[in-house]
Amino acid sequence: MAGGVLALDLATRLGWAFGAPGRRAQCGVVHLVGREPGAVFAACVDAVADLLDLHQPSRIVAEAPLPVQAQTHGRTAEHQFGLHAVLLLLAYRRSLPASLVRADVARRSVLGRARFGGRSEAKEAVMAWCRGNGFDPADDNAADAMVLLHHALGAPP
Repeated sequence: MAGGVLALDLATRLGWAFGAPGRRAQCGVVHLVGREPGAVFAACVDAVADLLDLHQPSRIVAEAPLPVQAQTHGRTAEHQFGLHAVLLLLAYRRSLPASLVRADVARRSVLGRARFGGRSEAKEAVMAWCRGNGFDPADDNAADAMVLLHHALGAPP
């Protein structure tokens, strides 16, 4: 189906969700394999290009990376910013608008709450919301993408 929104939770386990108003959303996970950052970025190019070809969205939304000062590990920061650069490059090449949304903003608009006791509590809440709305995400990455998608659509599931 052409049109709709592709939502991405960019990480080495790339969560994705696709949907459009009035249509049932889908979600999944792609494992970006590679030991070196370049291999992970190449896998991201392939995975996102495949998702764009398959779903043909009219726009892309991705979870924004944590600010540099909030990054706790150098390799994680390198992956975060590199994966976002890959996404923005692919969106530019396909003339698709792409926007970045902070996870807490998406959670507040969909779950009614932005902050949780910790990372695991936030992930559990996102998974519970998905299951409660009839979605069966493979993991919390797909669930995060689903919440991001519903935030971007501005509509209930």
